[in-house]
Formats: sequence, structure tokens, C-alpha cells
Amino acid sequence: MRTAVSILISILLFTGDALGQSTSEPVSVPSDRETKPAKREPRDARSRDMRQAPIRSMADLSRYLDEHASSPFDAFSDRARELFVESLTLNEVGLTGFRTAEVESELTPQQAHAVLSLFGVQGTVSSLQFESRTEERTEGFQHASADDILGELADRVRTLDRDIDNLSLKLTRMQGVFANVLEAVDRASIGNLSDTDVKDFFEITMLLASYSNEPTYVSQMRRAFDELEKRKFSTRQQAHRMRDQYIAARMILDATEFASARPNLGLKKSPRFVESASPQARPWLWRLSTDGSTLENHAFQVDPDTAVVVVASPWCSFSRAASVAVANDRELSPLMARNSTWILAQISVRDFDDIREWNETFPGQPLQMVDRNADWPDLELLKTPIFYFYRGGEIVTTVSGWPGPEQLEKLRAGFSSLGLSDSRPVDSGK
Repeated sequence: MRTAVSILISILLFTGDALGQSTSEPVSVPSDRETKPAKREPRDARSRDMRQAPIRSMADLSRYLDEHASSPFDAFSDRARELFVESLTLNEVGLTGFRTAEVESELTPQQAHAVLSLFGVQGTVSSLQFESRTEERTEGFQHASADDILGELADRVRTLDRDIDNLSLKLTRMQGVFANVLEAVDRASIGNLSDTDVKDFFEITMLLASYSNEPTYVSQMRRAFDELEKRKFSTRQQAHRMRDQYIAARMILDATEFASARPNLGLKKSPRFVESASPQARPWLWRLSTDGSTLENHAFQVDPDTAVVVVASPWCSFSRAASVAVANDRELSPLMARNSTWILAQISVRDFDDIREWNETFPGQPLQMVDRNADWPDLELLKTPIFYFYRGGEIVTTVSGWPGPEQLEKLRAGFSSLGLSDSRPVDSGK
């Protein structure tokens, strides 16, 4: 499962409908998602690129590396190349996922295009946030050495992130490893860690903070960032992730202080959070103002009779396809506008303009932000889109994923199960 906070970027987000076999399942929300959706190429072009790519399996990759003394992979440092290759996931169609961290921090757009072209997914380059836009990669960061103490633990965390789909289990296992990480860092003192260890410490804490949104891990993430910054190795991308994770954890004052202290980084201004709801009235939803300048919270309550809650994401191509289909359906569009509430999980938001743009495009299905994922225990918030149909406060029907317009009939059936039609408006409290 590609969750909101995974370092892996799902190729299905951009090309899933061209792959044929994966679109019937919900697509997970890119949770630390710091990128915007790539410009979508024509379906035939995307399919052709992957079919004609020289690397479509691990065997192809091994053969390619054996046959080429030099290749686009040479643009990576040795450790970054190792991490990138270890992260690759492939199926019978080709590449389905890869770590973006090394691509964004070590390569230029031109170098990334050359690497990803080998897999036929060069169309994803436009979605990445690169540290360098020049042809030459900046050197200076110490790479792995005999003094490193976190390398093995960091690899264990990355393996857990890659191999475990269940979020609760993934987080529990990561927390177990992190206890050892923290013990090692505290024993050595963070100032005595190698540069590579500090970078690994930042990545580990970022993963745990992103999956849990717990202030404890966000504070450790800040500890790692401060050490990188002290050594003059912090990057603008890491600063973005730090500020965005503060917001995801609803540590708004910390986010404001962090951004204000670094005006030279040009961190995009986030909306002003206005708390209007009673602290006891849970769950909260945050509603973005029309101009995107303010987020105001309000208490949400499922209608005691009938209601629909839709979990969606502006960065999920299947969520967008579902919204387009619903908006263009003469029967479902008014039903959905009157009876549904569309929500975005508590995740890191790189650009609130993406939510504002969604709400402008789909005024009948505006997205509101969940305050705390824990307040919605009955919903799977990190996969999108999912439609939950409620009767009497209980979920009676669920429609998951968006393989295509055939899902429209399932939505009609869902509304019918609630006894709703175009002539029977119900206010769900949206």
C-alpha cells in the first residue's frame, strides 16, 4: 500500500489506468506527498514507453548494469544508487514504485529523466521536487564510513516501509527499531554522529512522524534537521518537509516559527488556522476559504438518518477521475452535492493551492481536512477514493477505488440503499 507518508512514489498514481490490472483497488494517498500530480501523458504513450523500456524486471536491470560500464545511474553517489535500486518495485508490466529521496536530492531533472527513461516512466519527472536544477550535482556531504552507526537500523526501517502494507503493523515495527535508533543517537550524542548518520536519522524520524503525526517524532525530526542545518547540510526540500510535518501534526505555532526564522528559503505561506469549534466537539474538519488564506475548523457529525462520507485526495488521479465522473452525471451530481462530505486525511500538505484548486473545480464535492485521523476509527483514510454510505449512523455500503465509469452504478446502488434519490435532498452536515 502506498500510504501518505511513504518515501515510495506510486507509478500507478500517474499511469495506473494504463496498466490495466491495478485500478480496481483504492489508490493510497501520498501522505508526505510533497509533489504535485505529473502532467498526464496520453494513455497509449505511457503504455508504449513502459513496453519499450530496456528495464522491465530486476533481471533486465542486472543485465543492463553488467552490459554498460557507464550509465545514467553513475549520476548517483554509491550509497544513493544502492538505496534507489533497493527501493525499486516491479511487476509483469514494469516499474511500479521507487524512492524519490535520492532522485530529488542528488540528481538534476535532466539526470533523473535519463534514469527514469530506462524504466519508461520519465513522465514522472515533472512531479518531483529537485534540490538542483543545474547540470552538475553539488558534492560535499560525507557518505557512509566505518564510523556510521545507524546504517543497518536505517535499512531495517526502509525494509519495513517497503514490505509491510498494514499501516498499524508497519508503524509498530518501525517504533521498535526506532527505540534502538534513539538509544544509539543519545549514547553517541547527535553532534558526534557522522553526516550520513544524521541524514539517516532525519529520514527515519520523518517516516515515523509522517505515519503517526505524533509530536514526539516530529520533535526528533526537528532535532535531526537542526543538526543538518548546523553542519550546513540541510536542504530546502528537508526544510519544506519539516514545516509541512509540523502542520500535519497540527503543531501550527511551531510551523509558523520555523518558517519565519528561515525567510531565505522561500517556504510558501500556509493558510491561517482559525479554531472556531469547541475542543470537546469531535471530530473536527478544517474548511479552506475560497481564496485559500484561511482554514477554519468546525465539528462534524454524521447525519442520524442518512449520509455519505468520501475519502479523497487532490493528488490521487483516481480521486480526480471519480470526481469528474460524478460531476458530469446528471443524477449523481446533485445527490452527491446535497448528501456527501468529502474529506482529506491528516497528512502532510505541500501546497494548499492544490486543495483550493480542487474545490474550485468541484464545487459540489469540496474537500475538507481531517484534524486527527484517530477521530475516524471506522474509516480507512489513507486509501482513496472510498465512498462510505451511512444509515442510522452506521456504514451500510462501501464503494472502493475507481477503475472506471462502471463505479457510477455502484454509487447509484449506494444511494438507493439509503433510500435517496434526486428528489429527496438530505443535509449531511457538510
